[in-house]
Amino acid sequence: MIILLPIGLLLIASLAIFILDLTRPKFGISWLIASATCIIAWLTIFILRLRLPTTLDILSWNVPEFNLVGQLSLLLDYDSWPYALALITITLAVILSDAARTRYDSTPRAWSASLIISALGLFAIQSGTSLMMMMAWVLVDALELFHLLRLQDTSQFQLRIIISYGVRTASILLLFLGTMRGWAAVGDFDLTQIPDSAGFYFLLAAGLRLGVFPLNLPFLQEPALRRGAGNIIRLTPVAASLSLLARLSIDFVTPDLVQWMPLFQGLLALAALYAAVRWLVSADEIEGRPCWIVAWASFALASVLNG
Repeated sequence: MIILLPIGLLLIASLAIFILDLTRPKFGISWLIASATCIIAWLTIFILRLRLPTTLDILSWNVPEFNLVGQLSLLLDYDSWPYALALITITLAVILSDAARTRYDSTPRAWSASLIISALGLFAIQSGTSLMMMMAWVLVDALELFHLLRLQDTSQFQLRIIISYGVRTASILLLFLGTMRGWAAVGDFDLTQIPDSAGFYFLLAAGLRLGVFPLNLPFLQEPALRRGAGNIIRLTPVAASLSLLARLSIDFVTPDLVQWMPLFQGLLALAALYAAVRWLVSADEIEGRPCWIVAWASFALASVLNG
């Protein structure tokens, strides 16, 4: 159950800050709750490095007469632990530095949103099965969409929001299709033993969410999501996608896909080069953030394709 401790702490603190802001707004107390929670969560994940792998079965079902099989579980192992620590480190850095950005979007409700998004991100990173990861991706996307729709200037970004969530939905469908292919090949499986028949679908799903396959940068001019909670919202899906890539086997590229590898490598090289040039000419670090993500994500995908 200790694997749930960081997630539970973040969710409880998020709710407490939100209620406190509704009833008796106290900027200092809210920041203290958020920062203390992140420090404890960071220490917990750091200490969990000594107890890897740690698993927690949440729900499983096997009904032969209806051909229903599946499992929801959490898994923190050597593949997912670095991304979990990275995400909570970013959250801690955002909360600690937000006290110096009170003239921007640094508010108790922004901290509450940061904590809950990080908690859902940990769910996605620590997913033990593809079904659990699909559920976590849906929750993260829904929360980000809700946060975007609450912004005052959302109307001028409607097309970008539609494009972004169309791509996110396609990535979830690819993850679902890969799960079906995996079940058809080997039956029920977890993310520590992804079948080769499902690996390429999972790669494409992660590539879509990272903005690489195909190249998509819908939020080059972002609607108010700049610093603070904006960093968490932008980087949480990235961490969740990279943790999936880390679980793919070395030889998931089947013989019938080998002939397509030069094409994919070429597309990745073009994406990395284009994003790097856009980052180089960006006005500031926030404008260049989507390009920075895509450039490094292209290298990550190329590394996976190279085994």
